[in-house]
Amino acid sequence: MEGEWKVSDKEVYETWKPSDANILIGEAYTVKENGSKKIAERLAIRKVKKDIVYSAMVPNQNAGKAIDFVLNQIDENTYSFENPNHDFPKKIIYKKVSDSELFVVVQGKDVTEAFNYTLLKQTN
Repeated sequence: MEGEWKVSDKEVYETWKPSDANILIGEAYTVKENGSKKIAERLAIRKVKKDIVYSAMVPNQNAGKAIDFVLNQIDENTYSFENPNHDFPKKIIYKKVSDSELFVVVQGKDVTEAFNYTLLKQTN
């Protein structure tokens, strides 16, 4: 997941970089006309005790607190994080399609309350 990714059909980006051995730091953002970033979410994947936790903090939501989603399913190419107590989303799934493509599903209480998007790795 490390690197800069772009939503395939939008000018929305997601970046991930290691902060230390147990933390990946990320952010989702758009780029304004003047070239500056507008942060949509601050993200992290970190180890908390025995769990792997995906945290998302959206400015001006949840009193500025991050919402945690616990890794509950993993296979060779798919990571599923869940928080059944959160209103929306309840589940965030990252599926590695290839080294340069990720498929992301953001889901509510069931599959009818969901959206998805493709992230394409950017090369600099």
